[in-house]
Amino acid sequence: MRLARGWRTRALCLSTTAMAVPSGNMDQIAPDLLTAGMKIPVANHTLDLEREVLLGGDGRVVELRPQAYQVLRHLVVHAGRLVSKEELLAAVWPNLIVTDDSLVQAIDARRTHRELGRLMHERIAHTNRIGSLLVLHNLRPRIIGGRDWAAWWEHHGTQVPPLLRAEIERESARLKLVKDQIRALEAARRQEIEDGKQPLVKQLVQLRAIGAKGAWVLVKELFGWREFANRRELAGCVGLAPTPYASGDSEIERGISKAGNRRVRAMLVEQAWKWVQLQPDSALTKWFNRRFASGGKRMRRVGIVALARRLVVALWRYLEHGEIPAGAVLKPVAV
Repeated sequence: MRLARGWRTRALCLSTTAMAVPSGNMDQIAPDLLTAGMKIPVANHTLDLEREVLLGGDGRVVELRPQAYQVLRHLVVHAGRLVSKEELLAAVWPNLIVTDDSLVQAIDARRTHRELGRLMHERIAHTNRIGSLLVLHNLRPRIIGGRDWAAWWEHHGTQVPPLLRAEIERESARLKLVKDQIRALEAARRQEIEDGKQPLVKQLVQLRAIGAKGAWVLVKELFGWREFANRRELAGCVGLAPTPYASGDSEIERGISKAGNRRVRAMLVEQAWKWVQLQPDSALTKWFNRRFASGGKRMRRVGIVALARRLVVALWRYLEHGEIPAGAVLKPVAV
């Protein structure tokens, strides 16, 4: 659970239809709420204190983790006043110490790969800009900013007007700076993995089809700071959980929720394609080929999302319990 500095929340205002609640200080009736087995309306839902569950508008049980239910109950029972972060931690996580410093470190650990992502977009933008300026004069270099760029530009630079030549040179200087920063960040990341400072990343990259970039993103954005009780929680966190709609005789599947971390979701889809390519004998790849490979492009795109959901569960089990995905191959150990 992420709690910001100075975080406060106003408890939910409640009214009840199951039994009458006397007016006055809510703290005075809190013990009665806990023992009377009340059903308390909360927005469009109902909190059943006797069964310790949250019921939806249709009477179905809404699945909540035990801590999530305890947070909701504490806020409802103490409605009408502000509940501090310290009080909530003491009530729900009495034996857990969560400091602002630990939260800052977890957030700060994501800076490297997010900056790398921005730099790569900048590299593409600078490259495309130089190519667009050169094509105005019918110049099409094979590679912009590569090893042979300086020699190519020295030979062809005189074919463009002086102001345009100066603009392209400034753009080339910015492109070189971005490339230097990308190499520096990638070298630092690679060194941390080799030095054993990132054990989860090192464990993931042992699997064929999982590279340093993908493993780093998955660990820093997901596995490195979150704990999951089951695969449903994991799929919901990354936004790959299904969203079925059922009303009367109508049952419609509305696709994935897309409510989770978009960076993790995009990386999982990318890793799923690589998994199919580089792990052909794994059970996941065989399942994908059996269900979706014979279909058209649309079916394969739908199937790869389903594979990504299964893949993230397999990777979670691999990190938590050391269970290698069925049929998967590890990378050879360097001697």
